[in-house]
Amino acid sequence: MKCVVLLWYRMIIRLFPKSLEWEAPWLSPYRKNESKRAYFKHSNLAIASYNYLKKHCQHGLQSGDYHKIQHTFSPLGLKIGMKVCKAIKKMDALPACVISNSGLVDGHYILFFKKQIGGLRCTFELHFHKTRLFLYQVSLYEKKQELKKNAVDLTELLLGTSSSEEDTQHYQDNQGQSICAVNDFFYTHFIVTDPNSSSLNQLLAAKYRGAVKDYEEIYKSTFLETSMQA
Repeated sequence: MKCVVLLWYRMIIRLFPKSLEWEAPWLSPYRKNESKRAYFKHSNLAIASYNYLKKHCQHGLQSGDYHKIQHTFSPLGLKIGMKVCKAIKKMDALPACVISNSGLVDGHYILFFKKQIGGLRCTFELHFHKTRLFLYQVSLYEKKQELKKNAVDLTELLLGTSSSEEDTQHYQDNQGQSICAVNDFFYTHFIVTDPNSSSLNQLLAAKYRGAVKDYEEIYKSTFLETSMQA
């Protein structure tokens, strides 16, 4: 199984090095519903802004505004730095969707997995750079109304601090991983990375360059008049 997964992964990243968007054919709801199919493409950290990534991946630890936890945060055994084959084995499934971000950062691919754990509907978003896991997000949704009425505070259960205190909280586990817990009305999100990762810094640098370029174009078009406009 491990060899099959490795060959499969190498094949898809070689065939589609820059603009891969692949969905699992066995997930019929995602093929039939365009809005659900677009979820993977448009609701992931790869398209988040520079400021969002900086805030949720580095700001807490760099500012000292974080909670230290004494255990390792490792959903389904995932750990930053893990190779893609081992991560897929931990997920015990092939991905529901694969998206390439190599147009921005060469060798950056995102694998999505859908899982059900107890009463939770879970989306795992795994970011790899040259086959190494450097960032991931776990989004947890309680799918039944009766569960919501007696909902477990997942942030408090797993990380020891009530989510009612703040919508966004930062943690560091005993392996040095940065965990950002983000709570909204429907979901609890856990964003995990190594804040000193060279792959993360490369992604942030590319995002920053893109943001600066966008602002420069806005400023030029707003304050300068071209000869054609004159």
